Amino acid sequence: MLETYVLTLDTQQSLKAAGFDTNVYDLERELMQIIKEVLPDTEIVGVTYGELKNELQKIVREIRDTMPVISLDPMYIPVADEIISITRLIDPETGIKKEGPRPYFPPLEEQVKELSKKYKGKNIALADVGVFEGGSEKLLISLLKDAGISVDYVINGVSTTSADEIFKELGVTEIPVYKFVSEKNDEFVFDWLEAADLTGIDGRKVGRNGVPAEIKRIPQVYIPYALGDICKWASIPQECSEDVSNKFLNITNKIVDRIEKNRGSPVTIGELGLPVSMGNCIDELTKYYVNPEMPFKDALNLAIKKCSEK
Repeated sequence: MLETYVLTLDTQQSLKAAGFDTNVYDLERELMQIIKEVLPDTEIVGVTYGELKNELQKIVREIRDTMPVISLDPMYIPVADEIISITRLIDPETGIKKEGPRPYFPPLEEQVKELSKKYKGKNIALADVGVFEGGSEKLLISLLKDAGISVDYVINGVSTTSADEIFKELGVTEIPVYKFVSEKNDEFVFDWLEAADLTGIDGRKVGRNGVPAEIKRIPQVYIPYALGDICKWASIPQECSEDVSNKFLNITNKIVDRIEKNRGSPVTIGELGLPVSMGNCIDELTKYYVNPEMPFKDALNLAIKKCSEK
């Protein structure tokens, strides 16, 4: 049974990054209430974007007095010596995950090669919004080490005890803002999610190698958690997963409605990104999504339809 469920409340900032100044704090509170109703014995903790960003930046400023800091998340850590982009990409057909760059960034190996020109033989620190089991950070630290760059510290906004063994194995000191016990008796008792993944503004990123140029003009292709494996990805009980997914999608529509009411025109997938459903191959999806001016709601409704056809 989960004891603690942490949500970093980042939907507002994610919208701001896409060019929208729309207040959605009340909808994030609604999101927390939905989760509380299906996990009544779990403590639901909301950490605001501003709170986490400020604490991370305090630590980064201190570390930068002694060594360079590379940010893995410029939304939370905008002030750093360098940025490297790494995230978990998912195949929407198979569900297989692998680490890769965010949209518009070169492959990881190229990013590391570029960093090595400046930092080879030097000691650095990495800074990220958070870590769960540490797989992405382990890969990145290994790539940097192979390039002659030594990682001394990893600064994390949200961290769990599940990652401790990896950092110990790598000989890296972690500096967390918030640290949570994630396992007891070989069972997970903790989950952490970014609210934008559940409000449908963000989600599991889909790799886009080999897709048409039109798709590459879209900021992101992603699976909102409500259209993916919400039980596994968000610890939602199976018996209420469909109801919760519908409620999350309702919040997504409320957010888009507010934006469109404020500006008087539809939100497009060229602005927010392309939501797709789990179980659909990206090659098939490209037949439908070739126009960045396609209304976001049309794309979302099509993804919902495809999800219901599975």
